[in-house]
Amino acid sequence: MKATDYSKLYLDTLSGQGTFWMNTDIAGKKGDSLHVRGEANGQFDVIVTDSGNSPKAGDTLKII
Repeated sequence: MKATDYSKLYLDTLSGQGTFWMNTDIAGKKGDSLHVRGEANGQFDVIVTDSGNSPKAGDTLKII
């Protein structure tokens, strides 16, 4: 997956219910991201599919 394949979603608020499907490459420290600037309410599931590359101990990636 290329870096340009990752999506960024910016929202002022989030409410309701649903599922977010996200792709990541934790070893490469890149992936889809969701940014909520204000209030978030509801019930959401997050499903993450990683690239399969082995991250090093301590590698992290903030996606939400």
